[in-house]
Amino acid sequence: MFNLISGNWAGHPLDSYQTMLNYIRTTTSTTGFSCQTDLNTTVYETGITAPLEAVEQLCLRPHRRFPKWNYTLYPRPNNYGN
Repeated sequence: MFNLISGNWAGHPLDSYQTMLNYIRTTTSTTGFSCQTDLNTTVYETGITAPLEAVEQLCLRPHRRFPKWNYTLYPRPNNYGN
């Protein structure tokens, strides 16, 4: 959807969050798909890291190009055979 959003706001100044949100909300695909968006103004604490045990439990598959930055996150297998 990002390519459609980029095309929608191309050549227009993104001078405020409201302007940007409006372009995102008014972008639609030829099949009628559209995005919903809200501005998250929460201030998050920086410097927080996940415990190593939690990171090791993630099912990450690194991509060939820039594997530290590009990866796919998969659901963990459960105990029900899925």
